Amino acid sequence: YAQTRVVADVPFDFTVQTVTMPAGEYALKPLSATNGLIQILNLETGRSVAVLAPSALSTYKGKDVDSGKLIFHHYGDRYFFSEVWTPSGPRGRATPSKLEQEIRAGNAERQMASVSISLAGGAAQ
Repeated sequence: YAQTRVVADVPFDFTVQTVTMPAGEYALKPLSATNGLIQILNLETGRSVAVLAPSALSTYKGKDVDSGKLIFHHYGDRYFFSEVWTPSGPRGRATPSKLEQEIRAGNAERQMASVSISLAGGAAQ
């Protein structure tokens, strides 16, 4: 099946499950058509992480999304990848990691941070 990737410039370090990724330009692409596995690739360092983010868990419910969004949970100075929404590419939500759950339990205020995605489109590399 054709895989569509999207590119986003993330201005802060963030954590995906247990892996901390540096600020930078990222490509996101689905690795599976069925289980919601998404690859998050740093285009500057070549480092990538795969995260299970099934579309069934997404808070995206057919709302109009022209470009797309990356959603992060923000606690103090820590950002955790939560969701990706795109009109024709990857879409899904990751379950909070054990680390995020522990930080959330000790932090009464959770802030949401969203980063707009510029759609690069095209076939995945």
